[in-house]
Amino acid sequence: MEEIGLSDTLDLLSGALDGVRALLAGVGIDVGPGVAQIILLALLLAALYGLRGRYFPLKTAKLDGLVLGVALAAASVLVLVNWANLQFNPPPDHVRGIVEAEDRNGLRVELLDFNGMQVPRGSAPVDSQNGLFVIRYERAFGDWPRQVRVSKSGCRDSVTGITLSQLRSGQDIRISFQCEEVS
Repeated sequence: MEEIGLSDTLDLLSGALDGVRALLAGVGIDVGPGVAQIILLALLLAALYGLRGRYFPLKTAKLDGLVLGVALAAASVLVLVNWANLQFNPPPDHVRGIVEAEDRNGLRVELLDFNGMQVPRGSAPVDSQNGLFVIRYERAFGDWPRQVRVSKSGCRDSVTGITLSQLRSGQDIRISFQCEEVS
């Protein structure tokens, strides 16, 4: 059985926040990652505050209320840990990888955000000899590229997801690309 570490837990939290941001963007509300985390933390703390009179003191609390309170407190702490992690261990300002393909001529890579939109300054050609690419991008607190899109004229784009843990590892992101012709 594989252990789940802090970075895996923070990746799950980021995925949940991305889902909330995507839902809000679907109704026309564009919320930045830092704002989404502040809203989440405020909602968690408000829920904890609302539970305080109902389930505390502990001698009269019911088990379901205690579990809910502990879960809300743990989620709040996790948001704060995520902030500290992003502040003291920010993601790199670049993505490096290798595209494996039969024909690498004319390949380009783009970085995409949580919503599938291109990250500013997040595009670069792929080296036709070894498939290497390096893309620098502008960092924003709480945000980093979530996907790499490989494109080639006449071929269907290929999108590969990346996690914060992968970015921080410093290892090349390996992407396999096969040209599926577009008619």
